[in-house]
Parts: sequence; C-alpha cells; structure tokens
Amino acid sequence: MASKIVIVLCFALFAAAMICSEEELEDDPQSSVKREVKCKPPNYGFANHNRLGFACATFELLLNLSPFVEWLRVSEPGEGFVTKAILEIYDQMSKQIVDVELLKSRIKLIHFAGFESGDHEGNACLFLSDVIDTIDEEMEGIHQILGGVIRVIENCSSCGNFTQNLHKNTMYPIHLDSNSTSVQQGIDEYNMVQFITCDKCLKELMIIQSIEHAPNVLILKIEDLFGSPNIDLFVEFGGAKYDLHGLVLKDRQHYQTIAKSGPYWFQYNDSSVRSIKLGQLICNDSIKSKLYMCAYVRVTPENNNMTEKPPPVLKK
Repeated sequence: MASKIVIVLCFALFAAAMICSEEELEDDPQSSVKREVKCKPPNYGFANHNRLGFACATFELLLNLSPFVEWLRVSEPGEGFVTKAILEIYDQMSKQIVDVELLKSRIKLIHFAGFESGDHEGNACLFLSDVIDTIDEEMEGIHQILGGVIRVIENCSSCGNFTQNLHKNTMYPIHLDSNSTSVQQGIDEYNMVQFITCDKCLKELMIIQSIEHAPNVLILKIEDLFGSPNIDLFVEFGGAKYDLHGLVLKDRQHYQTIAKSGPYWFQYNDSSVRSIKLGQLICNDSIKSKLYMCAYVRVTPENNNMTEKPPPVLKK
C-alpha cells in the first residue's frame, strides 16, 4: 500500500512539474519578442511594442472572461465585423503570442470611434465601453452577459421634476478614496442615494440607482484611488455574488492585466506573461495601488424574481 502511495505521489509531482515548468515560447512570426510562462495560460496575450497598451489590456481582460467568450461563440454574428475580429484574435491568442499590429489592423477594419485619432490614448475604460457598445449594435444581448441593466430614478421634491429610465450598462464606477478600504465598500457606496442640483429649479434633486438585471460579468472602474485598498476575492452586487477573475492595473500610461484561468492567475505585462500566486495578488501593495479595473464573474444562479433591498441614503 505504501509503495502505491509513493508511486501516485511521484506521478502527481511529475505532472505538476510538466504543467508548471518554465517554458520559453518560440518567436512569434510577426514579432521578435519572446515570452516566458509558468503554468500554461489560456491565451498568450499581445506583444505590445507601441502605444496601444490600453487596447491590449482591454482584450487581455475580456478574452480571459469565459462567460463573454462563450457568449460570442454561441451567438450568430452575421455580418458583424467586431465579433468576427474578436473571435479571430482569440483563436490566435490561444495558440501563440499575437503581435499588436494584428489587433491594430483589425480595429481599423471595424472602425472603432477615436482609435486612429488617439482619443482613446491612455483610456482603457472608454475603449472597452466602445467595444461592448459596438458589439451590442451588431447583436443584442451582450448587456445581459456583461454590465447588466440599471434603473435610474431622478426626483426633485421642489419642482416635481421626475424621470425614470432603464440604462444598459458596461461598467460601474466605484470610488476607492480615503473613506473606502475595500472594493466591496466601494460597491456598497455606489448603490447609495445621491443628491445633485436640479437643472430646472436649482434645488436638490435626488437620484436613485438600482440594479434591474445583475450581469454575469461585473466590471468595476476604479476612481479616486487612494492608497492600497483591499481587493476582495468575492463581492456582492445587485443581490448576486461574484468571484474575482481579472484586474487591469495602470501606472501613468502603462497598463498590465492580471487574469484568472481555473485555479491559476497570470500577469500580462507588455511582452511577457507569467503565473502569479494568489497571495502576491491580494497582498501586494504595488498591485493594489495601481488598480484601474476589476472584473468579477457571477457565481450565484440567476433569479429574475430576486427582491432587491432599497438603496441606503447617502448623508450629506
């Protein structure tokens, strides 16, 4: 019995060594850049050698989110250039590192607004929103997967100005300032009632935001980042529970992406990708201090009859 256990353990250690051994990939046919990896990633990202880091980070995040990729694959893009281009890039990234020039040429083909003029320079959030909005124009339903739908009520008790609308959403801005110590706390404050000045009477206007449809993929845009807030592995949003699956870091105009595949985490940084331990991710202040976007995947089953609690009132 003991000998059998030893054999099994030796086999397991050998398999782990084969999977997680450091490996140098062959040169990409379009680039002289090599990248080293530990634990084979689901895709190899981009060899970025110009000022397109914001676009590389966007797609390295999106194409590591399985609900998004699965939705693209089962949907019928028809004549949709965006979806076809993204799937083409994904298929190539799963085999080898992709030179950023391919991404650039495909993006030009699908004419993302502002790409050539540089309006997206340094703004991955704006670029991601345009990507999703363009997909939505080709195929409806993307906001059920990514972003969700919110209900916005505006009410002024002074002049009676009242509106109520549903909005498709791509990402949710949360403030991680000196008063917020974690991502979850930033989410909780997002759901609070807000007060602004009414355009009609210049008195106080109350804005209430509530989640009409909680998405499968929740993307958070980090604003007013202060210090090194805690990165929650699980968060609750709109009555649903979510598991952390990806981060985008920003330091001035330099972007990095950290994404999860199965039990493993990978860090994409320009022309390199490496495995990263979970402890390095949640305890590293240099990572937390550069937090720019967070992506979470829903782990609780969808419930259309879910009763949501009314949002708390934000005190002035």
